[in-house]
Amino acid sequence: MDALIEKQQQLIALLKEKRQAVISHAVTEGLDPDVPMRDSGVEWLGEVPAHWTIAALKYYSRLVDCKHITAEFVDDGYPLASIGEVKGWYVDLTSAKRTTKLFYKALVEGGRRPQTGDIIYTRNATVGEASLVGKDLPPFAMGQDVCLIRPSSSTESPFLLHCLKSSVVGSQLDLAMVGSTFKRVNVEAIRNFVVAFPPAREQVLIVAELSKHLSTFDELIGTAETTVDLLQERRTALISAAVTGKIDVRNWKAPESSTATETP
Repeated sequence: MDALIEKQQQLIALLKEKRQAVISHAVTEGLDPDVPMRDSGVEWLGEVPAHWTIAALKYYSRLVDCKHITAEFVDDGYPLASIGEVKGWYVDLTSAKRTTKLFYKALVEGGRRPQTGDIIYTRNATVGEASLVGKDLPPFAMGQDVCLIRPSSSTESPFLLHCLKSSVVGSQLDLAMVGSTFKRVNVEAIRNFVVAFPPAREQVLIVAELSKHLSTFDELIGTAETTVDLLQERRTALISAAVTGKIDVRNWKAPESSTATETP
């Protein structure tokens, strides 16, 4: 059973690695294998389509840090998006802490009110997670340890989110992180992340193609993770049954292969 669990965990790791490679390839080389390429001049980008633009994130989006104030928490109020709410593709406010109207207004000052299509990016402790602000979310504010990225009109939010989740940005993030105990990245470093930007129409096509491929990976990963959970539950139940006497092991003998010793 342990061997089966290990095999499934190895499969999950391989699937996630392959998923990451598919994203990184799409956001650096595009979909057309015959398109003319050129050297980007950036080590972690390599060659990119000749018609793409290589630029720092700050030229294709607006970045603003969260307010560094400690909000009052209440049972019924405005949700706060912190690290815990930035896990999947979209910001999830299900378990978010809440604050008062007074603190909410203070937290969204200076263009910090999250809007549909914005990206919330974690920059402290858990660094480098990113999620989109969906259209059905209620008004909320950024909590601590995150910043807001608002793509420009020529930038598709889903494409930029894929870039932020790719190894291209991941390599730059590793170099930009500071701190020995708790890792963090400064907003100015995020602004200077270098990304390859195709024309807006091509961004849409890349996102659509990635959606098709990534859904398959997500299904396979989900199935493998469910299998691991079931195997671990079965393993725990088996141990519990053995140590509580529900399994009769009085006549059990170790296999010969585990008890045999070599003769000198």
